[in-house]
Amino acid sequence: MDISKNESVREFERMDTLEKYIENDRDDSDSIRSEALGDDLPPGYFWSPRFLGAMAGFCLSALSAYIFLILPTNVLTFINADIGPSPYISWVNIARTLSLSFTYTILGRLSDLFGRRWFFIGGNCVAIVGIIVCAVAQNVNTLIVGAAIYGLGETVQLSFNVAVGELVPNKYRPMVLSCIFATNAPIATFGPIIARKFVENPKLSWRWCFYINIIAVGLAIVLLYLFYHPPTFELLHDRKTKRQLLKELDYLGIFLWTAGLTLLLMGVSWGGVMFPWDSAATISSLVIGVGLLVALFCWEAFANLTYPAIPVKFFANRGFMALVCCATVASMFYYSAVLLWPQQVQALYTTDINYGGWLSSTVASSTALGQVCAGAIVKWGGNVRYWIIFSTFAMVGFVGALASLTPETLNTGIALTILGPFFVGFIELASLALAPLFCKPADIGLASGLLASIRSAGGSIAVAVYTSILSNRLATTIPAAITQPATAAGFPASQIPALAKAIQGNKLKTFPGLSTAVKEAVSKVLPTAYSKAFETVYLASLGFGAIAIVGCLFSMDAQKHLTNKVERRMRTIMPRRPSMSASVQSATSPSSVGSSTVQENSGMTQQDIELQKKRARDRKSQQAMRDRNKWTIQNLNDQIAYLNSTMEEKSQDVAMLQTRIGVLESENAQLRAQNVALQLSLMGRNDNSGPGDDSFVFERRLSDSPWELPSRNTAPGCIADQVLQGFVDSVRSDGILTSTSSYTLKPKVSALVQQQGRSEDDISNVVADVVRTYPEIETLPKQVAVFQNMALLLKWMVLLDKQSWDLMPSWLRPVPAQLTTPHAAWIDRIPWPRVREYLIANPDITLDDWAATYSSSFDVSWTYEPSLVLITVATDGPGMSEITINPVYEEHLRQLKNWTVGNLFRQRFPVIADLIDRDTLESGVCGEFNTS
Repeated sequence: MDISKNESVREFERMDTLEKYIENDRDDSDSIRSEALGDDLPPGYFWSPRFLGAMAGFCLSALSAYIFLILPTNVLTFINADIGPSPYISWVNIARTLSLSFTYTILGRLSDLFGRRWFFIGGNCVAIVGIIVCAVAQNVNTLIVGAAIYGLGETVQLSFNVAVGELVPNKYRPMVLSCIFATNAPIATFGPIIARKFVENPKLSWRWCFYINIIAVGLAIVLLYLFYHPPTFELLHDRKTKRQLLKELDYLGIFLWTAGLTLLLMGVSWGGVMFPWDSAATISSLVIGVGLLVALFCWEAFANLTYPAIPVKFFANRGFMALVCCATVASMFYYSAVLLWPQQVQALYTTDINYGGWLSSTVASSTALGQVCAGAIVKWGGNVRYWIIFSTFAMVGFVGALASLTPETLNTGIALTILGPFFVGFIELASLALAPLFCKPADIGLASGLLASIRSAGGSIAVAVYTSILSNRLATTIPAAITQPATAAGFPASQIPALAKAIQGNKLKTFPGLSTAVKEAVSKVLPTAYSKAFETVYLASLGFGAIAIVGCLFSMDAQKHLTNKVERRMRTIMPRRPSMSASVQSATSPSSVGSSTVQENSGMTQQDIELQKKRARDRKSQQAMRDRNKWTIQNLNDQIAYLNSTMEEKSQDVAMLQTRIGVLESENAQLRAQNVALQLSLMGRNDNSGPGDDSFVFERRLSDSPWELPSRNTAPGCIADQVLQGFVDSVRSDGILTSTSSYTLKPKVSALVQQQGRSEDDISNVVADVVRTYPEIETLPKQVAVFQNMALLLKWMVLLDKQSWDLMPSWLRPVPAQLTTPHAAWIDRIPWPRVREYLIANPDITLDDWAATYSSSFDVSWTYEPSLVLITVATDGPGMSEITINPVYEEHLRQLKNWTVGNLFRQRFPVIADLIDRDTLESGVCGEFNTS
């Protein structure tokens, strides 16, 4: 085999790349054992005690997260007054969301790899520790620490969509998540009332906001421990140990993500609250955080990682990222409403604890209502993309309209805090359920974690930005509002700043030396001061809304992903009988498959037996697939070793070959001159060879009239060959066709695309019927390409004339092996000449080996709109037209370089892939190929 240096290098690089591809992808779905997959679930699976118990555990776990978010948030002012006061009370929520932000993605990646059971149980244990710390806190700093600890565990509680989503059919995923949100609706609706009742009752106090949470999360831990048994590490990784996987984790990526996001969010939270925006602490946190995140994405993009912490491929996934944008802004709007509206109610409308609690409940309750309704809308509402666009515009409009509220517009505020959060809930549910469907099932945890991390980071930024804006605006609006009435009531103007600071800290009643007249005068104008400050906050939120609008316009419809497929199953849903193993062995042994003796072993039903047989066959199939993969890898390693050992030798041969080529070219010129002289000397003589000399006839006709020699085909071996060979035989035997004029010059593609009408060209009709029998050829460009080549080849086989010969691309014309060696007719329809020669020389490669891989893998490199391969042209007669192949696409098809095969084919047939590359290289830019 003559291999040049460049060809050797290219072959080595191709093999090395393929080896790395197989090595990096070896732990994909093929390595997951059948016991972990959600195929062939037993009857009653979704109503079994284990499944329902696990669902109940997830509901209670999510309920705990809502209790922590809603109850303490609505009474933070009272908590601060009891164990404070502290200017850092807002950090209770900031610390919690900071912990959430970076842990979501890490949890998703690790639980995808190692299994989810102990992550979900352990996360709830961490959460209960944080709740206990908050419940016994004696100062605000301890409360902040407890909230930070709880945030680490809350990551698991709010990741129920990951665990539940993989256990139910994809099309029911939105409905199931809506049901879980429905169990949280009572807390979302009545949580503010309950929290204020705790504060109002001197025997209970605000600490009961945490005590009832301890009960909820404790029950969740018990249920998850008893009933939640997802696939274990051994079921998820049939070829890898935990130690191997731990070595391949992206530790640097995890560190950069954690440190970068934490510093960025801390800088945003510090600015204008703990430190000025231009302080060294704020600026350094922001700059270092952004720098670490930039370094993270550079590392993830260019490092060769088996399990990257943040795969950059997600950011190129349009369907996924569009929903991430919408969900992030929805989270920002939710936090703006759930944190600001209770303060707005207290400052503008009422100081009554009970009435204020009812008013404050509108945000959380309507958000929960949107989440509950979203499942049914996604399932039965049609194109989800249009619902997301509508909901995004409605969310931005209604939440932004809260800027118009004044002390006199309470009813408007109630309406807007119902409508806006409703669409927030819809967007959040749709994003949680649908965004992971645009990614691989093995990455559901990572995709959901990245979505949740970005959402949570957005929430942290929103809380910090809104709090900062509100605090800074109140520092301006309160002094401006109280100065005139306070001084008019006799209050010293020099003490106005101190009074304004006390009001902002909710200490107006305890301000020393303040007369009743001053208190009344100041209290009358404070609602106006607060309304102006809140107006600025809501207007600022519209900037985030623009991001959501852009995201929703780029969203994609997810209906095609809502199928019956279940990604994972719970372990040991059905108890095993003692004699099950004996039955399985009997059912799967070659001598007893299909016999009736299996039914006599353990009293199993026929359905159980068939299920065990299928599982055994699945295991054998998976083992065979693993064996084939090992053989492929070993074969590639052998080829790489061979290329390494011969590359140097071949490079040394290049100089020798070039010298020999020069000598041969000189000798060839001399032989041509001698041949001309010999032909001239023989002119006028009779040819000694008789007409019966087959070798003479073949050589003479091959050089003079190659179009007259048909391919030597064996008997048809498939339906397509039977149809096409039968058509050729019938036409030629009946003498129906005697010239080119009997058929159209070019194939009639209308026979392919217009199934109701038949073309006047019988060849086109026959070929169109054959092409439609290949379901693997899905796209219009591929269908037209196969139709064009097959029709041109069939026309030549029928006519055997020069005109039809010339219409074929040079690389489609028969090579000598097709004319001399009997072979299957399907080989003649393959574009690459060397491949046809190889298949003829290796008849052990059958159509069954070839067809499925080739049909699904080949491509014609058409990067434009698929419909552009066809055009409509006018024909004779008024208003008459027909569909034909676009001349640009026709010329595109005549260039062999545009015919390619994918990685699946290259893995299955590496030698043939090499021949394809050589044919493509030799064909050149013009696409011509010498088949002689």
